[in-house]
Amino acid sequence: MADASGRGAPRDVRQAGRMLCDRLEREAGGEDSPLHGMVTMMGLACRSADGDNLKQAAVAPGCCETTALNL
Repeated sequence: MADASGRGAPRDVRQAGRMLCDRLEREAGGEDSPLHGMVTMMGLACRSADGDNLKQAAVAPGCCETTALNL
């Protein structure tokens, strides 16, 4: 988990993205799968976190949570 300074955030976001990718592979979801959309959102979050844009990086996990709650 990232500390208050945000260090560790890119690592945490990448880890969450990898977990989603692994799940997508296990479930063999197609491009219309909600998991596919979540992986795409987490990819955007990774790029934002790597660029130190933590506000933007925080949006994707929230969108993923909303999607997951509707599954």
